[in-house]
Amino acid sequence: MRANPALLALRSPVRIGEPSKRDIARPVQVESVTRAADGIVRLRLVAPDGRALPRWTPGSHIDVECGDTGLSRQYSLCGDPADARGYEIAVLRETESRGGSAWMHATVGVGDRLHVSAPRNHFRLDESARRLILIAGGIGITPIAAMARRARELGIDYTLHYSGRRRAGMALVDELAALHGARLHLHVREEGRRNDLPALLREPGAGTQVYACGPARMLDAVAAGCAHWPEGSLRVEHFSSAPGKLDPAREHAFEVELADSGLVVPVRADQTLLAALRAANIDVRSDCEEGLCGSCEVAVLSGKVEHRDLVLTRAEREANAKMMACCSRACDGRLVLAL
Repeated sequence: MRANPALLALRSPVRIGEPSKRDIARPVQVESVTRAADGIVRLRLVAPDGRALPRWTPGSHIDVECGDTGLSRQYSLCGDPADARGYEIAVLRETESRGGSAWMHATVGVGDRLHVSAPRNHFRLDESARRLILIAGGIGITPIAAMARRARELGIDYTLHYSGRRRAGMALVDELAALHGARLHLHVREEGRRNDLPALLREPGAGTQVYACGPARMLDAVAAGCAHWPEGSLRVEHFSSAPGKLDPAREHAFEVELADSGLVVPVRADQTLLAALRAANIDVRSDCEEGLCGSCEVAVLSGKVEHRDLVLTRAEREANAKMMACCSRACDGRLVLAL
């Protein structure tokens, strides 16, 4: 039998690298939907078969696929890390939502099925710390709440500072007050109480770690207050960024060599590394594509990286062992990646 030339000419692309996020998503069922504050809903997600979910640590987040919208959003886990049966997230209805939070508020109900990723943590709590100062603003309380719960469980000395415009819009307040008592300090603007960050952070404490999550202005103030603290004392997590389009006049092209295959992929001046890899059929996971979530992290074997993300610490950047493909670039001509 002779082969059909038309069939031989057909080509099917074969993806190289990790499976896409949709291929590895886990189905969960919405067990409860409750009001956490004005404009904030709290969802409890469980396995449809009742089995335990993958364990997580304070600071972790999951990616939630928003039905058939094609959107995926990251939400910090805010429940009890010791609860293996369910994940809990709190979702703020954002006035300038790109679709994710609006879909969650309008569509999701008890009994619905969602798909989520396994927990990932780029905001990990140092459980060896002698003392913790935990600072949250707005919906940034979600990862900080889990850290405070864990500190209480471990017997670590800690204080929790939570800021918001209105008490009615601050999530989890009653639960936090019951768990942490006098260790919880609420700073409610409409009640005339604001967090005096320079005073709070004036004296670096031996073995003290500072963790902060909230609006960019608050995080900038925390960073300024910790400028005289020992390196590595402060860890922050952003939940928004202002990514700009690449300006080819200000960028330069570079190449990446993929160590596993020897393939060399050019990255144009107007192109992200992530886009170049996908154009070459290399499958790299991503979600926010703003340098916030860490899902597009790739390992770097050689070459100097110009880091533009909001995930890695200063020490991790100096180690030059990983980068975020959605935003970071090569400082010079070539990088070698462990792909």
